[in-house]
Amino acid sequence: MEDLSEIIGDDKVLELTFSSRYGQLETELWHATFKRWDLGDDEDGSETVLATARLARVNLHGEWLDSLDAESGSLEAAGGAFLDRDRVAEVDEDSLFAESLVIIDFVEVLEEHRGSRVSHDFVRGIGRIFRSDIVALIPASISHDDSDELVVDIVKFEGLRRHWERAGFVRVPDTDVMMLPFGKR
Repeated sequence: MEDLSEIIGDDKVLELTFSSRYGQLETELWHATFKRWDLGDDEDGSETVLATARLARVNLHGEWLDSLDAESGSLEAAGGAFLDRDRVAEVDEDSLFAESLVIIDFVEVLEEHRGSRVSHDFVRGIGRIFRSDIVALIPASISHDDSDELVVDIVKFEGLRRHWERAGFVRVPDTDVMMLPFGKR
């Protein structure tokens, strides 16, 4: 288990914890927490959690796609967009030199902090910590309908795609996967 943290702005901190169950070449599973430090009048402060995320990181050598698939089909689907190096080069040539891939599997911004672009600061912080890795995600497309059944929600998907584009993400051609080019971190 390893912990990393980075100060984002004057009052925000991004904390990361990871574990790797299988070994150095397998998928690292990360938990990220984005917090704001609220200083009180007496210099004692409190932390407010703004958002959390799950990340998966693999070294782009060996059987990395199988390693992602062993964790989940959605991670494998996101990773598959990076098999075609020409497609990656269309988006960001610098990414061809990356040694590892970080997939943001899930981001949850607490309800009271939504609409303030917390997720943008959060993913840019992740991009800075993993500055020499490709950082990618797939916008969510599943929602609960009126009867609480899971359904594909194209409106939600398109809204999230636009949201992540405003944060600097670019769609990998011919996929639903988006990546954060090195120059937009």
